[in-house]
Amino acid sequence: MSSQPSTIIIEQQGASAFAITGLVFSILGWFTCGLLCIPGAFFCLLALFFKGPKSVPIAGLIIGFPGTIFFGLVGFGMIAAFLGIGAVATTTGASVAASGPIVIPESTVNTEIGIEPGVAPARKIAIDQLLDERTALFEVALAKWQEIHDQKSSLESRLAETQSKLSDFQNSEPAQPVFESREWRAQEGFKTTGTLVTTDDVTVSIKKADGNIADGVRKEILIADDRIYIADAFRKLEAYKTEIAAWGIMRAEIQSEIAELKEQVESANMPQPVPPSREDIKKEVETESPDPLETVADSSSAIPADVTYTVIGETRLPGIKRSVDIRLNKHVSEDTLAAIAKAVRASDGGRYDRTFIGYYLPDMQVDAGYWATTHYNPDLDVRILGFTADAAASLSAKPDATDRDEIGRWLDESPLTGSRIVIVRNDGKLFMELTYQDGSSGSNEIIESQTTLGRRFSKPGGSTTGDHWILDSNGDLQLRDDEGLISTAKKLQ
Repeated sequence: MSSQPSTIIIEQQGASAFAITGLVFSILGWFTCGLLCIPGAFFCLLALFFKGPKSVPIAGLIIGFPGTIFFGLVGFGMIAAFLGIGAVATTTGASVAASGPIVIPESTVNTEIGIEPGVAPARKIAIDQLLDERTALFEVALAKWQEIHDQKSSLESRLAETQSKLSDFQNSEPAQPVFESREWRAQEGFKTTGTLVTTDDVTVSIKKADGNIADGVRKEILIADDRIYIADAFRKLEAYKTEIAAWGIMRAEIQSEIAELKEQVESANMPQPVPPSREDIKKEVETESPDPLETVADSSSAIPADVTYTVIGETRLPGIKRSVDIRLNKHVSEDTLAAIAKAVRASDGGRYDRTFIGYYLPDMQVDAGYWATTHYNPDLDVRILGFTADAAASLSAKPDATDRDEIGRWLDESPLTGSRIVIVRNDGKLFMELTYQDGSSGSNEIIESQTTLGRRFSKPGGSTTGDHWILDSNGDLQLRDDEGLISTAKKLQ
């Protein structure tokens, strides 16, 4: 009977014990400023020389070795300062004095551990964050600036060409039909002399020799020659409306292109963005703006409680320009506008060379002009372009009782050209009286007609762009042209 060779397996328990002990010490070491990481890393290193699984000792080394380095750089000094046994000599990293905490010379900045003399840790974090944010913004702004700066000559050339194109185009405005004075006859024998003002091919308005307007004369009561003349005039007027509308659209497109090119040329002429300076940010954080949230709060506190505003549009060119559109809930003073401007500017962590802010009142048409602006260019410039609160209140005040036949009163708050509008009937004629913020006033004769939108008022001779007013169902007076609504004057009670 032959004997089978036997295999003896000897497990090295020491490897497992060293590995587990080292891992535990490495973990606990971080709670002792890295002190216990030293034996932890040593035990894990020994465990690697034994046979068996290596995952535990490797994990212990990953945790313990950095802790050992931390202890040598920082931990020992922290323990020494805590126990009051002296300061660490940075040149040897080992000498201990008899008393006093760690002293770091003011001229020394230990970038390894992020200590900056004279700067509180919270301040340093704020400085670092702002520096990182502004560096990122600077890099984006520099790339955009370089891109548009390279196109500067081309943009300036295109702008000059487009402006010349607009100048030539203005001279090509379609001519409004001109009608000569003629004799008009009714079938019953009535006749008069006058000039056709307008017609819808059903009725006709005739300006008589004495200047009065015969409005709404029915075409059917006139003789055949007059009816043929009216039909031909209607075709001419309709053709003119189509031509002037197309011309106006083309003009608006050219003007829009010019505005866009001007903005691009302005951006191309701006100076090259400058990289952020840590020293400047440090001064800003410590002196000018210690806490951005406090800055916003301080600005907001100057805004009256009954004033609210909403940002309705915003565009940015990082590091260079920020444009903001705001809707206000009411008229405000220049001081309140300044406070809102400061709050809006402080609400964004990005830094811009220029910040342009435009304001609309509640019922103002967007893109029809701002009521006010507050531009940082780079200093704050506050301007109210429309009515101030006092001017609006004065013009809105109820008039003293009069015997005039007034159709109504409205307040048009269009920037720069706003006025109080009064339509009054006098001796059978209608007049539109305009009173402006500076006290000046004027009066023009108007004629009335009916449309599907409401009562229409226009100048007797018409307008090349079709300007007219519509009294809508709310009692407000809309200023319109052939392209649509321009602005709305609110009815005054």
